[in-house]
Amino acid sequence: MPSNSRGELILEHLREKSRFMTVEQLRRDLYVSAATIRRDLSALAQSGLIRRTRGGALLVEGITSEDPMPFRENKNAAQKQIIADMALKHVRDGMTLFLDSSTTALTFARGLSRFSNLRVVTNGLKTA
Repeated sequence: MPSNSRGELILEHLREKSRFMTVEQLRRDLYVSAATIRRDLSALAQSGLIRRTRGGALLVEGITSEDPMPFRENKNAAQKQIIADMALKHVRDGMTLFLDSSTTALTFARGLSRFSNLRVVTNGLKTA
């Protein structure tokens, strides 16, 4: 995948402006060369986030249009840690917790090791 910020910008442009953009549009918007955009689009296509087309890229619809887990884990990490720290103040030994599969819940779950007798229910494989 291209550098996090540029890859993220390309995905944002595809999500917000249009599901399809040409190499020329992306080059102009991101102030990089066409060759750089083509390399970035190839990397995003290998990740399954976009589909390369002649002269551009199409955002893949459905579940695969979501950013990969490692990418989401690092996005806004400081804010997720603040949320997790605030939530951990409300946890007591013996509680039952229900966590979703989000990366914020994953950050929260990492802080649960200091408690005992917790029952945690989650649909997140990595959180479990």
